[in-house]
Amino acid sequence: MLKNNLEDFQISLEKIKKEVYDKEEKFVRSERRNSQTLQRVNLNMESDLGYEIQLNNQILRNKFLKNAITILCSEIPEMRSVISGSLQEVGVEIASRPTSEKASKKILMIFIFQI
Repeated sequence: MLKNNLEDFQISLEKIKKEVYDKEEKFVRSERRNSQTLQRVNLNMESDLGYEIQLNNQILRNKFLKNAITILCSEIPEMRSVISGSLQEVGVEIASRPTSEKASKKILMIFIFQI
């Protein structure tokens, strides 16, 4: 009986070792594929389309940041008087109301997917 348990244990151990080896191989292949994809993306970012994507990302970041500042100003009214002058000097206008929650989520989702 002890011998049977030992054999069962060894068989189970071999199965686990094989699974671990297979998972490691999958991981290595996945890392290699991801690395190649990132290299291609980095090369493509030097094209006109890449620059356009970067510009759109910056525009979305700015919208998101301005909306966050607007939300802070609506929650802390004293903040608007402190920062609005400085921002207006560099041409940044803070909206009187934050974007709707639905629009904010849409902007955030677009921003996340384009990163």
